[in-house]
Amino acid sequence: MKTVVSKNLFIKAIPIMIILTLVLLSFVITAEGLTFEKAIELGKENNYEIEQKRENIKELERQREVLEAGLDWHLGLVSESRNSAYSPHYAPTFSITDDTEMLGLTLEGGKTTVEGLSITSKLSLNTKLSEFEDLDKKYNFSLNLSKRLYPILPTQTEKDFILKDNKLIIAKDELDIVESRKEVDWLESYLMTLRLKQRLENSKRAYQIALDELDLVEAQLKIGEAGQDQLLLAKISLQERKLQQNQLLSSIAQLNDNLLLELGLTASNIKFNKNDSYISRFITKLASINFNDIDEEVVKLIKKNNVQLREIMLNKDYAENQLKWQLKDDDFKVDAFGAYNYNAAAMNEKDSLKVGVGISYDFYDGGQQELTVEGIKSKSKNLDKQYTHTLEQLKLQLKGIINEQKLNRMKLNSTETGLEKARLVGKLSKNQLNEGLITTNQYKQKALAVNQAEVDYKESKDQLLLGKLRIALFLGLY
Repeated sequence: MKTVVSKNLFIKAIPIMIILTLVLLSFVITAEGLTFEKAIELGKENNYEIEQKRENIKELERQREVLEAGLDWHLGLVSESRNSAYSPHYAPTFSITDDTEMLGLTLEGGKTTVEGLSITSKLSLNTKLSEFEDLDKKYNFSLNLSKRLYPILPTQTEKDFILKDNKLIIAKDELDIVESRKEVDWLESYLMTLRLKQRLENSKRAYQIALDELDLVEAQLKIGEAGQDQLLLAKISLQERKLQQNQLLSSIAQLNDNLLLELGLTASNIKFNKNDSYISRFITKLASINFNDIDEEVVKLIKKNNVQLREIMLNKDYAENQLKWQLKDDDFKVDAFGAYNYNAAAMNEKDSLKVGVGISYDFYDGGQQELTVEGIKSKSKNLDKQYTHTLEQLKLQLKGIINEQKLNRMKLNSTETGLEKARLVGKLSKNQLNEGLITTNQYKQKALAVNQAEVDYKESKDQLLLGKLRIALFLGLY
């Protein structure tokens, strides 16, 4: 008995153990910090804008399933006493006729295929309640089929499927684009935070140098080697370094909060690693991308990969097909039909079969066909204009991105030169310190200038990387 009880307790404890394990794991992840790659994965799951795009796809898929469900068989029980012989949705109802001694029931079913084959069937029964027997001799069954033979045109359901599938194509493309764009935005925030943290370290060193300088001036003031103006300047310098630290801390906190919000994380410690392998893969992946102008190859990439242009082309293709369908619909029409009836109560011929072909033609429609065709042609022309205008807009946007990238390269060259200069000055100041020409604090300031120039250079490289990413994203290469 004890063994059974302990086994039951163990089984009940399993869910609690799982929950505790997950909680402990979350604490471990928070304590150790998330890698940027892991943060990106979580962001793609949690980001609000990405989530909305996914929900849009799910909604379109549900709507498509509704269309598919509409093609399935529909069955319903209806009462003829309520004038329900025609029931387009076959809504199930049941009642007894006004004559309480009579029972009238009709079971209706139907199906329309996506190709336009219409099938309807009906099974009816009328009998007195007092004579509820020999039902196999009192029922009536009918089956009707119909199909358009000419012109062969898509049914409305087929058209609805085409439009829904087009929307799904664009919705999925938009999801991919938003995920890629968000990844680039998050990388930018990550790199900005990384550089601000490096600047903060330099600022702390600058503060310590300013503090040492203030101590030196105060000591010199006591022996008369410094004046009040020097003391005041040293205090102002210290306050400026402290202000700079606070500004950097505020910027880092704001960037971190915005990044956590974008990633959908309530609180997390993202590890900022200057040698992150995830960023290295970006650099390797983008090594071959280098566009300096908008040539024919670039235009081809825009036409092929841009989702706006793709959506316009899908609408244009549909409009062209719509025009073909409308012109064909103006022709004469041929419909085939068949009907089978079986009346169990009939004395002689119980069943009958009819098969036929119907031909129809509209000689005059009040100009409706002509107006419809003109409307479709006008829509197609507007889509051509929209495509051309959108393409020109995209080329201008890309030109702006490429020009900005050229400025990024110039800035990188400038900061590289600045870094070389700072390193040269740093080497000279080392010799000056050894020869006693400058103080230790002055040497520290020169060394700090090298560190600051290194951050400037890295920041310029970041901007060049992000610029490449945005060009790749724009051209659908990322």
